[in-house]
Amino acid sequence: MFAAEDKPNLNPQKTWKGFPSDPVELLLLAHINGTTTVRELSLFCARTVEQTVVVLDRLAGLGIISESKAAAQAPKAAAQGPKAAAQAPKAAPAPSSSPPSSAPGAEAPLVDRRFLKRLGELDTSVLAEVVDLEPRRKEEVLLLYHSLSQLTPFQLFGISGDALDRDVKRAYQRLSLRFHPDRYYGKNLGSFKLMMEKIFRVISESLELLSTEENRQRLAAVYPEAFQTGGTPSGEDLTSAEPTQTDAAEVSSETDSFSGEHSDPGRRAPRAHRRVGLRNQIASVLSRANSNSMVSGDSEDSEEAPPGIVLPPPGGYKTPPTRLDPLHRAAQERAQRVSVHLAEGRRALETKNYGTAASHFKTALSLDPKHEEASRLYQEADAKNRETMGTSFAARARMEEEMRDLQRASELWAMAAEMHPTTEILLAAAQCFSKLNNHAKAREYAQRAAQGATRPEAGLVLARIYMAAGMGLRAQSTLKELAEKFPGNPEVQRLQREAQKMK
Repeated sequence: MFAAEDKPNLNPQKTWKGFPSDPVELLLLAHINGTTTVRELSLFCARTVEQTVVVLDRLAGLGIISESKAAAQAPKAAAQGPKAAAQAPKAAPAPSSSPPSSAPGAEAPLVDRRFLKRLGELDTSVLAEVVDLEPRRKEEVLLLYHSLSQLTPFQLFGISGDALDRDVKRAYQRLSLRFHPDRYYGKNLGSFKLMMEKIFRVISESLELLSTEENRQRLAAVYPEAFQTGGTPSGEDLTSAEPTQTDAAEVSSETDSFSGEHSDPGRRAPRAHRRVGLRNQIASVLSRANSNSMVSGDSEDSEEAPPGIVLPPPGGYKTPPTRLDPLHRAAQERAQRVSVHLAEGRRALETKNYGTAASHFKTALSLDPKHEEASRLYQEADAKNRETMGTSFAARARMEEEMRDLQRASELWAMAAEMHPTTEILLAAAQCFSKLNNHAKAREYAQRAAQGATRPEAGLVLARIYMAAGMGLRAQSTLKELAEKFPGNPEVQRLQREAQKMK
């Protein structure tokens, strides 16, 4: 009944034959106003066009929404016969700011292609990569990724300077549904994963700039083309400056449910005057931003703006004010996150929560690898955390040995030796593996404990392991070194006599 470009409308409630019962139906009813297409409705409910049409057909069967014009006129045209259909004038194709989709029901591009780079200007070898994306989606991601540096927030969202807050939210919703990496969770995206993460990060940053009318008006001096009368951010005539009757009806239907200055066309004049004042103030501030005073925060010219504001020339500024560097802004945000993690890590150190402290310091290091204090604190917290974890594993291993579960005890001793390899833990691990007749592991831990040992215990344990494994010559060599290092030790002499009896 419905096509992708149809715009369903609500019927009077007295004509309804039933009420919606599905959450998706309720979500669609919240956006059906006679101006939103089926394709746009599918984005709101995160469904395909075909799935959305099924829900709309069910609502139309209940009499809640009206049929599309194309569906209503189809039976009449069929009844008039092929001759009348041939004589009927063909409807002119609707103007589109982007090329039509290659497949029926395909999602249309959300960013005007006139603002994007051409495919021939880019390296398209990545398009041959085998990933879980359709060819048209790979092309769309590639073009948008390489065009981010030249797109303004208004061009990315497809709005003008006088757009309403709900227009910004709808544009953000459509973009996030298309480019959010979580939409492709579990799929193989290959090189396109990093591209989509960068695209969504820029979309989120742009939302902060455009989220409120006040923020958008502050950008008037930075992106003056978005506020030009009768034009779009590109300067081209994408939409007519004077609204038609249909456009006026759509705007009226959208603003009837809202109160304030947006619902009263007569109040747009004061809003325009207020916008001019804001532009003048922002222009006077941004004129000093060329010296990076606003970015660095170390400007010597930190006094308040002069009370006298100079009006812009009639033709506008010849050169637009310098745009704030998004990379510098990202660096400031990264530095702020580093300071937050450092503060949380110090607080965790004070409470001896070494694992949490090490995690915070490691995160700070990932954000700023050259941060000396974060590196020092991370090493300190990590060492304390490993010591605590090693002691805990050793205590648990002793409990398992008392319960005669040598296999589990050996695993815990190995974990304790990895986290905190003290001589005591290494010798205990060696003795446990020796009880399991795992002489290779036992010899490994005993040798690590004997290295640099100042007491004979580690060497004696190693000699006993050699003797248990039937390696008499190795045991005699080890005991000879111990006898030279610790002369007169009775335990060394006793083991020497036992080792000499071995063949």
